[in-house]
Amino acid sequence: MPAVEEKDGAVLFSVAAGPRSSKSRVAGELDGMLKVMLKAPAGRRRGR
Repeated sequence: MPAVEEKDGAVLFSVAAGPRSSKSRVAGELDGMLKVMLKAPAGRRRGR
């Protein structure tokens, strides 16, 4: 289950986002993070 915490009235959790999926969807959990697959491609500032 993803780690969730409350801080200053907000709910915080980590997200692992995967670009270029066939459709946008919540894909489950990955190492304590919510895994989200996005249809949109990655932005121009990709990590190398």
